[in-house]
This record gives sequence, C-alpha cells and structure tokens, in this order.
Amino acid sequence: MSDTVAKKFEVLDAVREIKAGNKIAPTISIGMSGEEKTLAGLGAKAQSYLDLALGRGGDQAVIAQSGGEVQFFGAKGSVQAKNTRVRARIVAQAIHELMMSAENVFIMGHVNEDYDSLGSSLGIAKMAMSLGKECYIVSSGQGSSLARMEEVSQADSQQYLSVVVGEEEALKHVKDGSLLIMVDHHRTMLCASLKVFQAIKKRVIIDHHRRAEDAIKDVILQYMEPSTSSTSELVTEILQYFDDRMQFTSVEATALYAGILVDTKNFAVQTVSVPLRRQPS
Repeated sequence: MSDTVAKKFEVLDAVREIKAGNKIAPTISIGMSGEEKTLAGLGAKAQSYLDLALGRGGDQAVIAQSGGEVQFFGAKGSVQAKNTRVRARIVAQAIHELMMSAENVFIMGHVNEDYDSLGSSLGIAKMAMSLGKECYIVSSGQGSSLARMEEVSQADSQQYLSVVVGEEEALKHVKDGSLLIMVDHHRTMLCASLKVFQAIKKRVIIDHHRRAEDAIKDVILQYMEPSTSSTSELVTEILQYFDDRMQFTSVEATALYAGILVDTKNFAVQTVSVPLRRQPS
C-alpha cells in the first residue's frame, strides 16, 4: 500500500480518464484501514472511511494507516450531490467516526448568531455529548438568541450554557486532535472566532447556504444543501441516523424547531407542500 500512497492513488486519475462513449466521467471511491487487528475490525473501519469519502463527494480515497492518521487523496472532480436520506445517513456515520477519533469537539456558528446557527450548534453538541465527548460551543458574544434559549427551560439549558465559551476560553482547550464543526456558514469572514478557526485544522462544514466563491476549502467533510430550509433541518435529519434511540429535552427540540421556523418564515418559504390523504368515512 505504501507504493500506492507514494503515487497518490493514480488509479483515481486512471478511472476518471476512461472514455467509452460516456458523457459523464466515471469515478471511484476507496476506504482503507490498517489500524485494526481483526478482519472484522478492518472491514468496519474501511467501510467507515468509504462512507467518509462518499460524504465528501466521492472520487477520492480515504485511508488510515497504523497510528490512526487519516489521509485523503483525489477529489479533483466536480461532484454534485442531491439531498437524499442516503447522503444524510452517510454524513451521520462520518461525523460519528470523526467525533470518536477526536480529542474534543468544537462547534461554531457564524458571527452574531441567529436561531438557526444556535439550534444547529445545539444539535451537533447533542451528538458529541451522547458519545461522552468534551465539547464546546464557540460564541461570538453577539445576538440575543443565546439569552432567549435560557428562558425556554432554565434546567435543561444549563447543560448547554456551561459549554458555551468565548474565543479566549475556547483557545485554552484546543488540542492537536480537536475537531471543529462549523454550522450555518462556510466563509472565513463569517466565523464566530477567526482565531479558533485558524487553531483547529480538522474541520467540518454543515450549511444550507448557496456556495460562495470564497468558501473554506481545507475541510475534512462538507455537507452543503442549498435546497434545504435551514441548517437546523440538516442537523435534525442527521440526528435521526446518528442515534435512533436519542431522547431530546425541551430546549434541544425548541432550539432546532426555532431555527427551522425562523429560516422558513413560519414555513412560508423553502418548504414542500404534501397533500393529505382523505380518511375513509
């Protein structure tokens, strides 16, 4: 495998160059692991890296050698993905894998956080907490959404208020193995904390906005769906596949619902009408 790695997985380019009357260039995705001692463990790990490759758009190889360092190769093509349940499941599995291998998890919305930014941040924090991971929600200290969250449920919100930190406090907890998940934005200029962004190299983007020209490029996983109403909706969908036995408190459910409600303008835009079936009389 070392020779293949040294040649940066030339097979990816070879497959992409296949011309057999096809209008769309073929691609392959590869997941490989060499860090488990059993065949079953290797298979499960390789499958998780294949899911990660597909979640990143495909046309690439994701491998982990002894030592646990994850490497990425390829991803030169322009791959467009539609918002499907299969994609949400793959992203959920990839995030689960990334959180499990991270030393701690940081979640960061955009500056001057609104309800969608806050709701999606709480949803991601819920995932990290369910795995017993140390996590922090990085706040810009602007906006009234955070104060309103505390009004929903004093008891339930305290758990999250304790992990909401400013830039200086967040930097104290950054480690080499930290994971940063950015929600509701994908541009550096909109980060709640530029210093935290620069300090953490392992980054994930979850956003519903249309991709901008200055979008952040150096990320492990990117899940952007402009056709979706809000980032809170994306996170809610991911949560279903992250752990189907997860129970939600009133503040978690309210925060996610508020994010969807505000960005759809009370379900007036970016929603799909579903006709109701008549019940037999």
